[in-house]
Amino acid sequence: GGPGGYPPGGGGYPPEETIRVDCGVAQQQPGFNPLADALQRIAPGGVIYVRAGGTACNESLYITQPVTIVGEGIPAFATGPNPQPAALAPPQGKPAILVDEGVKGVEIRDLIIECRQARDSACIETYNADVALTRVQVRYQGNASAIYASGGRVLLRESDITAQTYDPAVVADGVMTQISDTVIRGESVGLDI
Repeated sequence: GGPGGYPPGGGGYPPEETIRVDCGVAQQQPGFNPLADALQRIAPGGVIYVRAGGTACNESLYITQPVTIVGEGIPAFATGPNPQPAALAPPQGKPAILVDEGVKGVEIRDLIIECRQARDSACIETYNADVALTRVQVRYQGNASAIYASGGRVLLRESDITAQTYDPAVVADGVMTQISDTVIRGESVGLDI
């Protein structure tokens, strides 16, 4: 560890168990990626809450440790012209979420993930990782699969995956897969296990 028992590179601060992110506020700071920043500061197994600020988080996430990312729905007393639930929309040609090889215990909950110009990237990619999507909407347009998993385990619960691609919407190659109350739509094939 670093000085005072804190991890090196953390700015001298201990990892946080819970972090709240508001991408609407972050849009006012060009070049700042609040979710990627939160992933650097979160403790293993911590929770990142993404506020519904009416603006999607425009970034690509690289997850290297167990974490839960939870999106906020539209608040009951939302004000403003166009309230929206929390969403993640990566830059053109990039995956929204890439989970590092061997990471166990990644859960994405109550989040809209929009990969509208993915090109040859999957929206979510995992390699020998354990990943759960719970009440997640994935909207994909590109030349690959919306979700590509190789090895590990994938849990899809109460989710909706829509892929405009000629590849299968979800590819689970050598993966233990559990799917419940989930809709998978693809232009050619929904699921390839």
